[in-house]
Amino acid sequence: MKIAFSRMTGRTALALALCATAGFSSAHDIVLMAKSGQLTMRYGHPGDWHPVDQFKLLSLDLWRPNAETESMLTAVKESLVEHTFALKGQQCLISASYDNGLWVKLPNDDYRNARKTEVPQAIESLGSFKYAKTWLPPAQAAGCPSKIGHRLEIVPLSDPWAKDTKDILVELLWEGKPLSGAGLEIGDGQTVRKEEDITRYTTDAQGRVRLPITKRGWQVIGVDHKAPSRTPALADHDLVIATLTFWLP
Repeated sequence: MKIAFSRMTGRTALALALCATAGFSSAHDIVLMAKSGQLTMRYGHPGDWHPVDQFKLLSLDLWRPNAETESMLTAVKESLVEHTFALKGQQCLISASYDNGLWVKLPNDDYRNARKTEVPQAIESLGSFKYAKTWLPPAQAAGCPSKIGHRLEIVPLSDPWAKDTKDILVELLWEGKPLSGAGLEIGDGQTVRKEEDITRYTTDAQGRVRLPITKRGWQVIGVDHKAPSRTPALADHDLVIATLTFWLP
């Protein structure tokens, strides 16, 4: 398997525009795209992709149909833009988690990577966390997990590779429990869309929603969730983002 990685520069980190009150398309996210033996990991959103900071990547795991996992963190090298990883066996899912740290918003709308205790003039503060999964066709095989325990997780409940599939049913979990009233979006990971042009599909009381599949190719599902901070002394709230991707040939 070939894995494409890059490292975020200090300038890129400073220009994050973490948009705590904006939708998924404006906030930055981790997206995993795997097909034909190649995995590409991206950070940002269509039209504004950035390198991934290896030091903020907490996990990068390969899941096999027998539910065994293998960490690929050691394959991420600071000095390499692209790395070749010799993969044995059959993968059905690849997942990642990313801690983007603590951020504060200043009165001039700039963001800084800092705790609120260090910036008394900050008007808002947040912790930024991101989760990603990419789903491969063997995911329907017995033993491949659909839930892996991410704090915010998009769980597929139907088979998008079934003949003449027009949509996919997913469940959104927050800390293991269904999250209702959340708006999910679906795109191709390439098309740049204005915030006002993005359609969002709201989860029901069981945290479930059907998302339309309008064309083949990459399907990138995303959602963001604003939650109470796990470290309230350091940040006002957490901004958590999750993505699920898969390829339809």
